[in-house]
Amino acid sequence: TFEEISVTPFTYTHINNVHWGHAVLVDGGYVYIYGSRAEKDNTSMAHVCRVTIDENNELKLDEVEFFNGKEWINEPSASKPMIGITSDISEQFSVFKYGQKYILLSQQKGIGTAEIYTYTAASPTGTWENKKEIYKTKESFIDKDIITYNAMAHPQYIENNNLLICYNVNSLEVHRIFSNVELYRPVFLRVPMELILGN
Repeated sequence: TFEEISVTPFTYTHINNVHWGHAVLVDGGYVYIYGSRAEKDNTSMAHVCRVTIDENNELKLDEVEFFNGKEWINEPSASKPMIGITSDISEQFSVFKYGQKYILLSQQKGIGTAEIYTYTAASPTGTWENKKEIYKTKESFIDKDIITYNAMAHPQYIENNNLLICYNVNSLEVHRIFSNVELYRPVFLRVPMELILGN
């Protein structure tokens, strides 16, 4: 019984090579759309744009604003990375609000990486501070053909002040996942919010 309501292309990736939509945050009448851009030196930086929601609860995609590191502008080609993030941003990450703080969670990008980091900020654009390594995945250390990637936060399932996070597990040897489903699945765990928010 599911029916497609509508599809509106978000065409700005072709203008500034920012891969938009890795994380989305609804806050204060805006929808913040986060993305990453791979730089020439192989680093990966996080960008953000925002749109308003009209009276019909639809996004006004013809009025997108892009953050240039200091202010909101209308020119997508002038988008700049958010300040304070010192690890390569993943192809999938999370941004959410907790109390008066904004939290960004990302796994270090790259094959064989294991570190999952968080940052906090006073606004959805940063400056991002208080970098914490909140978890280090173990699978790649046990088996060199196994990779972990794209950690995400699930703040809607915070329980007893513990944040639910997940990451993906896969094999570089694709044939192995057909004989062992455990090699291609999500892994879930909980991390105390004090670990993220503490100084």
